[in-house]
Amino acid sequence: CGEEAFDEEDQILRKIVAICGDTNYEIRLDGVMFLRDYLSLNAEKLKEGNRLENVYLPELYELLNDEESMVRIEAIEASIEVLTTMGVENVEKQFMPPLLKMLNLKTTSEEVVPRMSKLIGKIAHKLMQLDLHQKHKEPILNYFQWLTEVDEDEIRLNAAFNLPAFQMIYMKPTSDKLIILKAKPTTANT
Repeated sequence: CGEEAFDEEDQILRKIVAICGDTNYEIRLDGVMFLRDYLSLNAEKLKEGNRLENVYLPELYELLNDEESMVRIEAIEASIEVLTTMGVENVEKQFMPPLLKMLNLKTTSEEVVPRMSKLIGKIAHKLMQLDLHQKHKEPILNYFQWLTEVDEDEIRLNAAFNLPAFQMIYMKPTSDKLIILKAKPTTANT
């Protein structure tokens, strides 16, 4: 399976591309979820050929700007798998605008915020690998800070899990300024 199968039977690849461009968002969602999983499994192998740049990335760029937030979050997660392969110019032009737009929409659907709370550390780490983390520090840290204050335990737990990564990526060793997680009181039934 994988790229060799697409070389032998290109109709499969054309079907996947068609699914990603379908007018029904649920079908596009299935397509981008396939791309996410496929890119996750084959990211290293895809660096060898030109199909990533010629086929998969254009589809991802389109899906990053989809009207449906669930399609966009899947496209963001799929893009993370190949972010360092995209090149700085494409990351800046194609990935960052939809990401920053998503970060500014702090009250998006209740499925998106928990997913972003899990992905934000990985995004910051990949941007650090491209030396873009400082350029986009303010919106990413603002979003992370917002996540620490959301009134949902799962989201704050994900933020806490990402805290060491954010400390490593954004704080200088001599800095006395730390990101503070605000604890929300919980009520116990006794």
